[in-house]
Amino acid sequence: MRWTRRNFLQATGGLAAMTGLGLLARHIIRGNASFSEWRALPGMILTLKIDTDSPENKYVDLVARYEGKTQTLGSLHGARELEIEIPFVSTTQESYELSAIVYDATGAFQSEPVEVLAQPFSFGL
Repeated sequence: MRWTRRNFLQATGGLAAMTGLGLLARHIIRGNASFSEWRALPGMILTLKIDTDSPENKYVDLVARYEGKTQTLGSLHGARELEIEIPFVSTTQESYELSAIVYDATGAFQSEPVEVLAQPFSFGL
């Protein structure tokens, strides 16, 4: 097919319309999510603070990273502060990283990870 001036104008007009409607570019959510501690044990309850506009309209995924794998542990409905019980993840390593991904239909951002000690420690003399 040979491009004519009319085909070129139709294509560029279509791209301009898609850009104007936001269909080509992903919107970046501005915000911050942070846990109350940087290290935890399974079973502890940590507070996740979400600092963004209308956090009630967002969703939160809890993601564990260990042994080169990524596993989604659960999903929550967003709020300014969430009380999260740290889950136990069976791993051969001493710890795993737990982070929260806050997202909506237009984009997402991630919290700083929390180191969760996964192996039981024995204390003795």
